Amino acid sequence: MASEQELDEIRRRIEIVDLISHYVTLKKAGANYKALCPFHEERTGSFMVSPEKQIYKCFGCNEGGDIFTFIMKMEGLSFPEAIKFLADRSGVKLALTSYNPQEHASKDDKNQLLALNDLAAKYFQMILTNHPSGSKAKEYLYKRCITDESIKKFRLGYAPSNRALADFLTKKGYSVQAISAAGSPDRFVNRIMFPICDAMGNVIAFTGREFPDGSGPKYLNTAETSLYHKSRAIYGLNHAKIALRQNQSVIFVEGQMDVVSSHQAGIQNTVASSGTALTLDHLKIMYRYAQRFILAFDNDEAGQKATEKVIDMALTENYITDVIVFPENFKDAGEIIEKEPSLWPKIVKSAIPAIEWHINRAFSIYDTDSATLNGTQKKQIASRLLPIINKIPDQIEKTHYLDKLYRLGIPREILNQSMSSSPSQSVSKPSSQPSHPAREKLDIESQAIGHFLNNPKAARKLISKLNENYFSLQYKPIVKEVKIWYNQSESNIETKKLVSYLRSQLNETDTLIIDKILNASLNPSNELDAPDDLDSIRSDINQAIDHLKTNYYENRKMDFATAIANAEDSGDRTKVKQLLQDLQTFLQKPGGN
Repeated sequence: MASEQELDEIRRRIEIVDLISHYVTLKKAGANYKALCPFHEERTGSFMVSPEKQIYKCFGCNEGGDIFTFIMKMEGLSFPEAIKFLADRSGVKLALTSYNPQEHASKDDKNQLLALNDLAAKYFQMILTNHPSGSKAKEYLYKRCITDESIKKFRLGYAPSNRALADFLTKKGYSVQAISAAGSPDRFVNRIMFPICDAMGNVIAFTGREFPDGSGPKYLNTAETSLYHKSRAIYGLNHAKIALRQNQSVIFVEGQMDVVSSHQAGIQNTVASSGTALTLDHLKIMYRYAQRFILAFDNDEAGQKATEKVIDMALTENYITDVIVFPENFKDAGEIIEKEPSLWPKIVKSAIPAIEWHINRAFSIYDTDSATLNGTQKKQIASRLLPIINKIPDQIEKTHYLDKLYRLGIPREILNQSMSSSPSQSVSKPSSQPSHPAREKLDIESQAIGHFLNNPKAARKLISKLNENYFSLQYKPIVKEVKIWYNQSESNIETKKLVSYLRSQLNETDTLIIDKILNASLNPSNELDAPDDLDSIRSDINQAIDHLKTNYYENRKMDFATAIANAEDSGDRTKVKQLLQDLQTFLQKPGGN
């Protein structure tokens, strides 16, 4: 962690006007500078920068701070990440308070892989723009109305029919092992290349679109590496950050081409997942930048199901979510922009709330007016929508959408009674398959606890990874007692005995939580004995705990960042110094204990 002297040196070297001018257009206003605020949408500039005080302040949204808080806000970084970002920019070399050879070797490896991917991206773009073998791919992009400016901005490229990239990288001094560790960018052949970048613009992976169309997969992605985790990587984020802050909304589309087209059409708060469907991690990352999600997935059955899945995740997290409804003659955003680019901004503005979209979709199953629906049809629509509406946390909003179901002609008291007994999860279309009792969807904390309750044979070896710090307050007593039971029971750990012990140690509220987890989690019979099943469950447990650990560390770092920023704003240098020391101590403790 940087010392106070190093922070002062960074402040001395980076002039705040110069830094902020890379993000917004500043105009002189007396002794200060003025601009449209990058953190909220406005028509009259209320964002002021003081070169004398080296601070900024928006009198519209009340955002303010120094160079560190600005970069944290603009780039979505923690305080330590902002220090590293500005230290690199200013040329300040941060002294090491402790030397960890393994840690520094890891950083060197990461920098090497980033440099390798950057060189590969330059190679692919050179082939597309300046080599005869890339001419047909460039013609295809032109045909899709992609401009030279967009090709340059998104660093689009082309992988030729041979694997000359491997020879090129080898001649530049990269080993076969390094090329493999970077995800083997030389594996792409005859493909239009889309570099995937992190929020800072570093190339971490690639997506290759087959060209010309052949027998292979249409899209091929870099395998997961130490740099690239597909459940967290977001395509276009590095170019969308300012627009996300200004619009306070993010548009999710399905593919990279849709992102490029949308940015080209002026809708630059557009991103996409990379190599996988949109995950909860993606949503949580993007919520740091914008608090309203707009879904614009393809206008086909697969796109509709993906929309349903994301809405379900967003409702669980209480995220504001809208859906773009495409005209029937268009399949996706890219096609609209190609054929009628001026139409895309209008369609974006016409996005409807996610619950409205669900209601319209439920009624569209039956090609008839609501007044002519029969009893069975009304029941099916109500059973489809009530669980979704029941997930809305705000009671006023929930009542608003419940009102829309009264047009079915069902008495209010019956709908209200159905609501009280309806499970809070999405229900699929009516099916001829036999129905089964619906299980309540568990959050990640309950899932992790559920594994230790229901699968002791698989979980026993992993009890040391179960850390109370990773869990929210309501779960901490349960986790504590689960650990005690596992650690004191040398053998014969059974779900029945474990649950009996927990009931004897915990209060009524905690036992109700345990009952909820047991009722909703899988494998309550505790009969998984096969080695393959045990390995699979252990993998699920590791994944759940790793997820909780990551969330815990990110939340703690953000807490420190906020406290440090507040202390800096108030000019309390002593408190800043203490918080920096506390943060360093936290980061050095294994497991966050």
